[in-house]
Amino acid sequence: MWVKDPELIRWTRQQRRYTQRDLAFLVRRSQAAIYAVEAGKLRSIGDDFALAIAQRLDVPWELLFQADSDGETAPASPVRRGARRASSAPAAGPEAAVSPSAGDDPGVASRREVFEQ
Repeated sequence: MWVKDPELIRWTRQQRRYTQRDLAFLVRRSQAAIYAVEAGKLRSIGDDFALAIAQRLDVPWELLFQADSDGETAPASPVRRGARRASSAPAAGPEAAVSPSAGDDPGVASRREVFEQ
């Protein structure tokens, strides 16, 4: 399965108050594997790994992942690179994560809204 938005996985994990190590333990993978998924370094993961992440984060897998299709060699959405926060301070709150910024993908914002309901 393809990872749709690595940042959404990180955001969801943080909303559940899990560390990368906590999630790794729950899905029986290494903390390094969780880091690689969230950092966008691991864009394609096994179905069992993807389903375990979605289940432990209590979200439908379709929000976080895209199923592989025959002949497809790349994710449907481009990988955004180079976007880093200016500070390590957490966002102002759930409202900040829900409202899209000027450069944010509207699809990401709509998926995040599902979590706020």
